[in-house]
Amino acid sequence: MNTPITITLYDLLIALLIIAGISVMVLLIICLIRIIKMLGKFNDFIDKTSKPVSDSIAFLPEIVENVSITSKNVAEITESAGALVDGVGDVFGSSDSNDGSIFSKISFITNLVQSVVTVIKNLFSKD
Repeated sequence: MNTPITITLYDLLIALLIIAGISVMVLLIICLIRIIKMLGKFNDFIDKTSKPVSDSIAFLPEIVENVSITSKNVAEITESAGALVDGVGDVFGSSDSNDGSIFSKISFITNLVQSVVTVIKNLFSKD
């Protein structure tokens, strides 16, 4: 009744290969389940954001038109303000000979405003 059980090296390697195969299959099934859940969440996200995105895209032409009109208006305003500031600078530039503190402060502020308007005018010029 004592029959010896012999396991060869080939049988042992086949058994290990079967166990490794089963482990890899389980791991792949778990990965597939997670990928399917992630795709489901992504699909829900797309469904929730599709309407707001399409609404925003529908407003883009109007926004671009408004920006174009606004930039044209700003360019016109800066051109007219530049001419006005040049005229004011000429008026206060002639009063620099007075050493009064109020005239020097007004002249400094005028020169500063004139510089700012010139910079803005150059930003919006079509040159």
